[in-house]
Amino acid sequence: LSHRIARLAVTQASYGENSLPDRVSREGAKALFLAAVDSEPGPDIGPLRSFLERAAEGSELVVISDRSPRAELEDAVERAEGSDVLVTAVFDRTAAWKGRFGPSEDVVDALVRAAGRRSSNAALIFGSPGLVGLFGGYETVICAYDDSPAMQLAAMGALWGDASAPGSLPAPIERGRQEDRSR
Repeated sequence: LSHRIARLAVTQASYGENSLPDRVSREGAKALFLAAVDSEPGPDIGPLRSFLERAAEGSELVVISDRSPRAELEDAVERAEGSDVLVTAVFDRTAAWKGRFGPSEDVVDALVRAAGRRSSNAALIFGSPGLVGLFGGYETVICAYDDSPAMQLAAMGALWGDASAPGSLPAPIERGRQEDRSR
């Protein structure tokens, strides 16, 4: 039941041409999956990792967080430059004490710069749909509203074209970086 509900909730927020599955599986493109987590301990990304091992053999998974030193963020951006395809997965757990939603400005900056280095890219948002607007430079943006295993598999299924993304955003989202995320 949870998988069925998750498949109904996944929302494709932007409709760029999604050629990523073909490029990775048929053309053997080098893929970098960049997971940005904003909480300690981070979410269980085991389902995402398992999907990647099956569907994108030879891909690389890099995890960054708000606690990553600047050198680690720069390394992630450089790795994106060396890849053919970039998929960013942003895991957000909203909490009142953070004073914002989503990753820190440093992490968002690294993700936006990484996308600018790749013409084939996608973002998966696991959390607040308000984050969708931060990733206007990505070809494809898919919003899954939590980081449960069922949502991770449903979002990857939608990205890979194995499932639809029939959900809808709760409100219109402006594209481009938001200057003030504290509201």
